[in-house]
Amino acid sequence: VFSNDFAPFFYSLMKEKKFENPIFDFSDSTELIQELDSTSGDKTVKLSGLLNIILDKMLECGSLIPKDKLLPNMGIFYLIINYISRNFTEDIHLSDVARDLGYHEKYLSSAVKSLTGVNFRTFLAMYRVNYAKTLIINNQGSISEIAAKCGFSSINTFNRMFLKITGVTPSVFKREKTKCSFRFKHQQCN
Repeated sequence: VFSNDFAPFFYSLMKEKKFENPIFDFSDSTELIQELDSTSGDKTVKLSGLLNIILDKMLECGSLIPKDKLLPNMGIFYLIINYISRNFTEDIHLSDVARDLGYHEKYLSSAVKSLTGVNFRTFLAMYRVNYAKTLIINNQGSISEIAAKCGFSSINTFNRMFLKITGVTPSVFKREKTKCSFRFKHQQCN
């Protein structure tokens, strides 16, 4: 999909470097992601353009650091992120992650805390809430349906964690995003 000059350029940019924090929030780019998802594979120029925009956003909001400067726990953090992304809709605990990845629970706990500044439960809740924001923006169900899709055991827990993480309730977030989406179609929305 990428032009012959782009792949070597991006590779040279990434050579001996990695993203300091490989987690990117694309919740403000849902229209771009939907456009990419709905574009057929035979439209290579359009696909290339959309992927270039996404890569630019990643480079813009991510910090590249030399591989030798990565924190020692980053490899474990990638494993934890991968585990969470596959299992966040289930009732998971740090003990489950430790058992499945083959690490001691206290070691994983300190790795998550040192890399994110929050404990595992809060980090998992943040991951779930970010996914919920995407579902709300894309009108993927009622608030209670979205809470269940995101792995929250109850609507009360979902509401409490959403408020704690975003500063607004899911209902207020949905109402504000709906207003913004309506205005965006008719004029620029901040």
